[in-house]
Amino acid sequence: ALKLKKLGWNVYSECRFKDNKGRADLVVFKDGLGYIIEIMNSEKDLKHKKLTYPSDFEIIEIRTKNFEVKDFEL
Repeated sequence: ALKLKKLGWNVYSECRFKDNKGRADLVVFKDGLGYIIEIMNSEKDLKHKKLTYPSDFEIIEIRTKNFEVKDFEL
């Protein structure tokens, strides 16, 4: 989240969606683009969560095993 903020993204953590239909780890916006970022630690997949997210967001899954922030780009 800090790296994205430094790059000029608007970052919202633990963002709840309308009618409490899900909560994303991060929602980020910049220049008309928006992404939902899910940090995958113990979850095996996001099928159940994806059903609760707005369909107009691209969902990015980040696996914590062997993750290096320096290698991450949007």
